[in-house]
Amino acid sequence: MEGYDILEKIGNTEIVEQYVGNDNKIAFHTPKEPVIINKATIEIINYFAE
Repeated sequence: MEGYDILEKIGNTEIVEQYVGNDNKIAFHTPKEPVIINKATIEIINYFAE
């Protein structure tokens, strides 16, 4: 699995939504089941730094 498939899977994870703060306007989201990423590789193509 790679690329957007991974992002889609993470984005579809069920969450527990909790509102905190004085007015309960700050939202915290926690996955119902832990998300574990065993390995990540970042490939940079045509990257130029000055």
